[in-house]
Amino acid sequence: MIKIENVETFGWEAAIPNHPGFVARRDGMIIGKRGYELIGHVDRCGYREVLFSENGKTKNYLVHRLIAETFIPNPDNLPFVNHIDGNKTNNRVENLEWCTRSENTKHSYKIGLQKTITNQHGNFRVLNEEDLNFIRDAKCLGYTTDEEVAEIIGCSRELVGRKRRKMGL
Repeated sequence: MIKIENVETFGWEAAIPNHPGFVARRDGMIIGKRGYELIGHVDRCGYREVLFSENGKTKNYLVHRLIAETFIPNPDNLPFVNHIDGNKTNNRVENLEWCTRSENTKHSYKIGLQKTITNQHGNFRVLNEEDLNFIRDAKCLGYTTDEEVAEIIGCSRELVGRKRRKMGL
């Protein structure tokens, strides 16, 4: 752990709005109330989170949002923060930008984080009865994750998850 002795604003670090005592750095690090870097953890979606303890309560915060809220103006009140290089753990200021959900999704396709699957119906996958039966029986066949099933039948993990929920699996 690196202890930061001086938490004044020098352009490369600043107090996080609405979180007294916490400081954000332009390199994507968060400094806690005691002056130490908060390492945090990576959540299930791949984003770095840190735990703040304020007024006797603890809450996880996404680091990229804290960095953006601290350093990047958002005059249009855009709701999402995009990682320009697609790396969800690169929270440096120069890698973040405010955007809409649509812009964020389009960017993920543009840089190859998501891939379209085309068929005769267009840029999506239409599941047939055989595909649905495979989704239903996949766990019995040893395929435990939506990712495995999606790769085999050629669709998105999200579509498999939606179908499993609809089937009550």
